[in-house]
Amino acid sequence: MTSGPLPQNELDVVMKDIIDIRSNPKTMVERFNIVLYSLKGFKKNEATVAFIESFIEELQIMEPLPKIQIDPFLGMVAQKVLDASEKRKITPDKIPVDELNLIVKPFMKNHGQIRVIYDTHSSGAKFLTKIILKEDPKGHGFDNPLLEILFDESLTKLGSAGRMIGRTGHYLILAVEKYEKIEKRSDLTDEEFSEFKRIFKLFDIDDNGTLTPKEFDEIVNKPGVRASWPLISVFQKLLFVNDSEGASLDDFIDTCLSFGVFDSEDVIRRIFNLYRDDIENDTLSLTGLKRIVNDLEIEPYKSEVNLLHRFAYDKNTSATYKEFRDFIRTGIKNKTIVVPSKF
Repeated sequence: MTSGPLPQNELDVVMKDIIDIRSNPKTMVERFNIVLYSLKGFKKNEATVAFIESFIEELQIMEPLPKIQIDPFLGMVAQKVLDASEKRKITPDKIPVDELNLIVKPFMKNHGQIRVIYDTHSSGAKFLTKIILKEDPKGHGFDNPLLEILFDESLTKLGSAGRMIGRTGHYLILAVEKYEKIEKRSDLTDEEFSEFKRIFKLFDIDDNGTLTPKEFDEIVNKPGVRASWPLISVFQKLLFVNDSEGASLDDFIDTCLSFGVFDSEDVIRRIFNLYRDDIENDTLSLTGLKRIVNDLEIEPYKSEVNLLHRFAYDKNTSATYKEFRDFIRTGIKNKTIVVPSKF
């Protein structure tokens, strides 16, 4: 079963429907009259028919709600929520509030309650109808949680994300009254943060707040880019832990800051994992150590990093992670190993 991004035009259809039903509910009456007509021939849908009839009556007297804004940044956050839900193997609307707040914490602060609308359908044009007609075994009627979200006067921003799995579209809408973007980091000055943000934007070609492996490749392969390809390769592997996921500004900054800090436990472990030959026994051979040296320096044998070779020869066997980590830490502490600074 194939999986990929949901076409933007499908998301646009859903967002337009939500805006239409809020800004001019009377325009939706005809649409739901058609739905009502199609349902009347099925006796098993008597409860649904009654609901749609009352829903149409409500739409006819409902006043327009305040204008709501489609927010690309909130769309990026919605994508992060969708990715997180897939890792947890639950649907986005089932993520507990405290977990949802942790997911969005790196990107936004001082936000109101985040509302989640999630469902699946083969067509974006029918998505809103499905939300309205969603099974309501408890008889909530107009107190249905999804309808409460759609007709909440306090909402001002909408963001969307989605994925196609086979022929089915998975639609996620995030709605919120207010929020503030994360614009600072406690470990950087304002000037440093601004510079990292400027560089990140150079890579983030579509300016959606997420840097993808494809965008990264497109920039570093441009004519005139001067950087050691092995260094670029190592940096890219550290930045994109999973090739199918992008990186946020925070991910980018964290990778830049840690790239030249080789004594960090996390960085040493990830470097070791990139080059280890025997995954089952979690060991690194002489060949793997040579590859590290060659990637760290353009001229490795003129660098003291080639002490890694001597380490391997002295052991005359594979190195475990603990041995590799302790050797690196001791060498850096004694200044017998000099690793390159950030490129």
